[in-house]
Amino acid sequence: MVSSSAEIFTSEDHARITAAARVRRHVAFDEVAALRTPGPAWSSYLDALGLPDLADRARARLPADIADFAARSRDIGTR
Repeated sequence: MVSSSAEIFTSEDHARITAAARVRRHVAFDEVAALRTPGPAWSSYLDALGLPDLADRARARLPADIADFAARSRDIGTR
């Protein structure tokens, strides 16, 4: 179970995100939303930057919300 974007994005991915953010300066990343709903926040941001492949990865691998992360963590701990 991943808990942060650092665990799913490579250095090449980060370079792509940085480059896209420079081009699309009007797109803002909502850090508060990312703490509460990491999957949706990251996927929305990456879609807005024009990086749908990374947005799909965020949607699939990051928790939908804090409760989802806590539930998955409990499930892993009981195995």
